[in-house]
Amino acid sequence: TSQIITVTEAIERFTQSGDCKVKPGILRLINEGLGELAVADVDKAAIVHFLDAYSEGKAPSTRNRYISGVSSVMKFCAQRDWIDHNPASLIKKQSEVGNERDRVITIEEEAALRDACDEQDRVLGHIFVMLMATGSRISEITGLRWRDVDMKNKTIRLSSSSTKNKQARTLFIAGRAWERLEEHSKVRPISDDSLVFPYYTGAEYPATRAFRKASNSIGYDWFIPHLTRHTWASRVSAMPGMTVQRLCQLAGWSSWQMAQRYAHAMQSDNHDVMAQLAETYS
Repeated sequence: TSQIITVTEAIERFTQSGDCKVKPGILRLINEGLGELAVADVDKAAIVHFLDAYSEGKAPSTRNRYISGVSSVMKFCAQRDWIDHNPASLIKKQSEVGNERDRVITIEEEAALRDACDEQDRVLGHIFVMLMATGSRISEITGLRWRDVDMKNKTIRLSSSSTKNKQARTLFIAGRAWERLEEHSKVRPISDDSLVFPYYTGAEYPATRAFRKASNSIGYDWFIPHLTRHTWASRVSAMPGMTVQRLCQLAGWSSWQMAQRYAHAMQSDNHDVMAQLAETYS
């Protein structure tokens, strides 16, 4: 076709065609990363560059979903003869077997990662410790402001605008995380609107990138930030009296399905409850 079609235009037409099965969130990322390019200029290298930029710190399954999304858009273009082949079909998907996203960080690995973060920057170490102790998402900690911190009650209030599911929740801080927060609070700025863990520039901390550098420095190239949340949830699930409902509340999940994957750790407790019930009423 003599007419130059951009990726943005292609996505728009694809969405209107009724054939589109790609999630809007993924299309939005593709548009952000590749939108300005003419579809004829989208080659394997451009797609790989997009994947590397947008999949950093994410699981292989996420990267694979992005590949499928780009592939669907490019296939749509090929069917309309805007391009002669689908460049995304040349990209190999990553193995999801033994997905690293399901790895639990051991206590030894946690100590090594903490030291590596501290060595790079004490504030990065604070962020890592907070993630491990609270199971929060990175953005919830890097976007934290002093007005959200209640030093007296050792709690942090996440507002509905700062959480993924748009529901406010309270984080309870104890142990090492509390000690470090207390130490860090001694140098807090006057303004309550200031970030709790700012980057040295004063901006929000680019923690994902910094974690990659710190974990690679000790040969832990398997580490992705999501593992702090998964490890926290696995540990919390094994605590006596934990329920799926309570775990949802602590983790800020609106769907019980998210907590369900940790339910197996709670089963042993159920056995004790039933044994107690039998003993009381027999």
